[in-house]
Amino acid sequence: MDEAINIVFICDDGYVLPTTVAITSIIHNKNNDTAININIIGRNLNKTNRELIDQIKAKNVIVNYIDVQDTLNLSVNNTHLLSNIPANSSALLKFNIPKLLPNIDKVLYLDGDIIVQNDLSVLYGWNISEVYGAAVKDIGIGIPKELAKLKGNYFNSGVMLLNLKKMREDNISEKLCKYRENGYNRFMDQDAFSWVFYGKTLFLPIKFNLLYSVYKYDTYETIADNYRVEGCKTKKELLNNATIVHLCSREKPWKYYVPTFSDLFKKYYALSPYKNNELILPDITYVHKASELKKLIVDYTSSIEQHKKNLKPFISIIIPVYNAHDYIQHCLGSIYAQKQENIELILVDNNSEDDSKKIIESYARSDKRISIFEEKKSGAGNARNLGLSKASAPYVLFLDADDLLADNILSFFVEFEAKVKSDIYLSLIHI
Repeated sequence: MDEAINIVFICDDGYVLPTTVAITSIIHNKNNDTAININIIGRNLNKTNRELIDQIKAKNVIVNYIDVQDTLNLSVNNTHLLSNIPANSSALLKFNIPKLLPNIDKVLYLDGDIIVQNDLSVLYGWNISEVYGAAVKDIGIGIPKELAKLKGNYFNSGVMLLNLKKMREDNISEKLCKYRENGYNRFMDQDAFSWVFYGKTLFLPIKFNLLYSVYKYDTYETIADNYRVEGCKTKKELLNNATIVHLCSREKPWKYYVPTFSDLFKKYYALSPYKNNELILPDITYVHKASELKKLIVDYTSSIEQHKKNLKPFISIIIPVYNAHDYIQHCLGSIYAQKQENIELILVDNNSEDDSKKIIESYARSDKRISIFEEKKSGAGNARNLGLSKASAPYVLFLDADDLLADNILSFFVEFEAKVKSDIYLSLIHI
């Protein structure tokens, strides 16, 4: 039998259910002779939940607990933290993994919101002796100017193969904490890892961390252009062949019915210690008011079809696009996540030298609300003026390609507009 695979999760009482299902998926899909040591860093994990996890039994699988009472005592600056990202301060315990597992030199860190579909031996076998870790790039999130050096080197920290020995030798835990206190952070821990690991990261094929957001928002062509894709020619093949599927949506598929992903989660839920408890998942329901109270049921897999409806636009969203490869998809994703459907998107390419135009054209092919224009005169102002001349809605919203819309901000505007009836609205927050 080969060396055991060391895995570590961080879990509190609020994340026991998905973590237990994740562990179930690991065990169900491992080879019979694969030995696995699962280490659970439990933050105030109560006895009942611990006993629930202990019900998982399998050959060559050992579950260890590392109990912690609180997260790290850091003076963190959350000024730039994104409000719509589902993470809490327990994630900061990742910084301390080299110290919490002092006798382990190599470990696979996994977020609790993952499903494993294949044996993990291939992933664990990657040689990381000369780097701090291996991970899959996170391109869709975009790179602000404060993190410009990370362009092309930014990764998702939900799945990381870590060289704990080298991290201890180079005092990486301390460096991660220092960056989290003083650096530019949009995420609880991800910016810190990408910054501190810079130049010492091995980038993995996307099959080892297929993000829900990438699968939902990106075309296969966009995925193939930006990530390492192996043996797949369609998004369906990509999902079916993924070793790890990362359920990193705001609408968690164990709380709401998220097509495809809730079905995948329920498959392993039925094999877990929770199997005798029926998992009832409501549709994603939003309530908003324009002239009267309405209920809107959002089925994310049919959202493109909804967008094809001939709805008269109430808001024209104008976005100048110049070399926006790293962030335009996330910008559009934040728009697609809005409740408000009756909008038009006017995208103005401003002499982009990268593949920005190709990306936005892939969206336009499946969404009739999107119009693409070209402005040869350089400058965002010229691009906005062209977009303004093409707008047909009574209200116009200007966005930059690296902006993100806050949750439900368009519906909030519609409600507010119905009461106020003004000509101009200003926001005092970044939207």
